[in-house]
Amino acid sequence: MAYSTKQKLFAEFMLKRIGFTQADHIEQYLTQLEVQFRQWDGLGEDESIKYSVSNCIQMLIDEIEIKKNKQKIHSKEQNTTILSATDLANYTFCPVSYSIRQSFLIENPTGQESITNGVTLHEQLRLLNKKLPFSLNETQVHRSNVFQDEVIRKIRKSEIAFIGHSEDAQYFKNDEAQFIGQPDYIFKDEHGKYFIVEEKFHSLKPEDHQHWQERPNEYHKITNHFFDNHKIQAISYIRNIKEYKIEYGYLIYWYYQTSTWEHGNIHFASTPRIHDVRIKKILLDENTEGLYKTTVSNIRDLQKRQTQTFDSSKISISKCVGCAVSKYCSHKTRRQKEFLLPYNKDNIELFYVSFPDELKRNT
Repeated sequence: MAYSTKQKLFAEFMLKRIGFTQADHIEQYLTQLEVQFRQWDGLGEDESIKYSVSNCIQMLIDEIEIKKNKQKIHSKEQNTTILSATDLANYTFCPVSYSIRQSFLIENPTGQESITNGVTLHEQLRLLNKKLPFSLNETQVHRSNVFQDEVIRKIRKSEIAFIGHSEDAQYFKNDEAQFIGQPDYIFKDEHGKYFIVEEKFHSLKPEDHQHWQERPNEYHKITNHFFDNHKIQAISYIRNIKEYKIEYGYLIYWYYQTSTWEHGNIHFASTPRIHDVRIKKILLDENTEGLYKTTVSNIRDLQKRQTQTFDSSKISISKCVGCAVSKYCSHKTRRQKEFLLPYNKDNIELFYVSFPDELKRNT
């Protein structure tokens, strides 16, 4: 996919309005927008890559509208006493993102489709072989190799003690640690030891899917990287849940491809199918305990001082484009080195930029 000349001019104009100043950052942002909206259409011989430039443009239009009408953004009350596992993960992902989530009701999140897919896939409870969609069997919702993994087989043979993502699922609260959280699962293994499982679902982009098919060993090395924001969630459950003696945990990355396909006479629109899985065992040790304590300390420092320095040189454009609160953020432009808690609405601004002559209508 490529932007047409006019589409690119318009997209560049909007990014400058948002506050981007460097040409290479603008180019990177436009490229990552393309990646955000690439997906497969069909399966097997009918596979093709589906693009949507209009979605890229619309995402920028939505951001400008939000910032143009920032007075309509609703603030929310902060809880500065209890820290949730999600709070820890959000801060580790990006402190500015954490501040925005704590400060505002996010009514127009980025990546809503991925969020919806994640919720849907969580609710399928695939580790328990339950709730598969449309009465499909296991081979129709994930490749056969997925459940041949040794750890997955072990988990499925273990005794289930707790299931999150259900209507009556409880949150575990630890008053001493000022913590609250809900893992995806708690199991008891064959030796009587309890362990938690935290699932994350990653959309397999077309270029990743091709890489996976052609060079699986190299691809496996790439996908064996597990993110600190996900690890901190698992660590927090192992460390703070007292109702069960949690000995260890597993962080599972499911890689899925969303496709439109048919089975018999039934048409399945945008059905996620699991193609691969990666698993990391999490233990409490000096490193994981250090990561947890540092994260908590940094959040408490932010809550106390209500300001922190932001290292804009470490900004990842790909993270910013995919961040759920990206449309509300002004720090991604690298113009500011400090942020506040609550997030300062005055930072949510637009800049004057001359509209490109090439896009002006001739009268």
